[in-house]
Amino acid sequence: MFTLGIAISTIRSELWEDLALNLATNNVDYEIIFVGPLKNVSLPKNCRFIYSDACVAKCFNIGIMACDSEYIFACSDDARFTPESALDCLVEDIKNSPPISIVSPFYTKKEGKPAPPQTFMPFNKKKTWDPLMPVGLLMSKQLYVDLGGIDRRFKNVFWDLDLAMRVYKKGGEVYINRSVTIFEAVPGNLTTVSRKDEQLIRGLWCKGRRISGWTIREKRRDKVQSFGGNDD
Repeated sequence: MFTLGIAISTIRSELWEDLALNLATNNVDYEIIFVGPLKNVSLPKNCRFIYSDACVAKCFNIGIMACDSEYIFACSDDARFTPESALDCLVEDIKNSPPISIVSPFYTKKEGKPAPPQTFMPFNKKKTWDPLMPVGLLMSKQLYVDLGGIDRRFKNVFWDLDLAMRVYKKGGEVYINRSVTIFEAVPGNLTTVSRKDEQLIRGLWCKGRRISGWTIREKRRDKVQSFGGNDD
C-alpha cells in the first residue's frame, strides 16, 4: 500500500511526463493513476493507466477507487506544483489534520495574474458563509468512501466543491496550505465549463431565485448518487 495515490482524469498524454517529473522530487511513497480514453500509453515509473471513455468525473472516481493508498489526491493532467517537496508538505499537513479534513494547495496563475478566490463565492452571492474550497484535493481514502464519493450526476467540474461541502456538513474543514502552490500549465477557458454541472452544484447547495440573492442551504438538497457496481 502507498501512502498517497494520485488520481488524474486525462486526455492529454503529452502532459503526463512533465507532471510525473514535476512530482519526482518528493520523498513520500506515491502512485499516479491516469484514467482516460487513450491507448498504447507509455508511462514513467510508479504510474498506471486505466482506459476509460467515461466523463471526467467518472474517470476521477475510477482512479480514486483504484488507488491502493491511505490518502488520495485528485488533480488535472496539466497541474504543476511548487515547491519541489509539494507532496511531502501536503501529506504532512493532512496527517496532522482532523480525520474529517481536506487539504488543498494554494491556487495561483502561472502568468502571475491574480487567481479567483478559493471559496464557494461564485454560488454564494450574499456571502453569509463563504467556505474555502479545494483546487486539487487531498483526503483520506476512507473519508472519500464514507462520503459516498463523487456524485455521478457531475460530468466534468464542481464535483470537488460538492465533496468539500459534504465535508463541512459532516463537521470537517478544508485547509489551504499556502506554502504549496498549484497552477495550470494549460489554463482552461471558462466558457468550456459545463453549464449542467454549474446548475447541479447550485441546485444542491444554494437557495434563492435571483443571482444576487443566492445563499448556501443548511443541508444538501438531496442524497448523493454514488457510482456503484461496474461503474467503479
